[in-house]
Amino acid sequence: MLDIALQTIGSKEQVMQIAVQNENSITDDLFIGQKIEHGQVNLNNRVIAHFIKNGISPATGNTTADDQEGIGVWNIQIDFKVS
Repeated sequence: MLDIALQTIGSKEQVMQIAVQNENSITDDLFIGQKIEHGQVNLNNRVIAHFIKNGISPATGNTTADDQEGIGVWNIQIDFKVS
């Protein structure tokens, strides 16, 4: 949620407002295609423009599969041996 606030509003200060409005926690994982509403907020256009100009997409969560472990990411007979 913090990533969305930074990218769309240019500020972290209103992340709680966005989370509550969307019935989420600020720590909830978002999914691809999820609609996030932010209503009336104060935009920091300078920060937003900087992100766009420099191709910056803040990502505070786990962004690589290399860091993941456990049965949810293992492949049978590759990472997870069945005997």
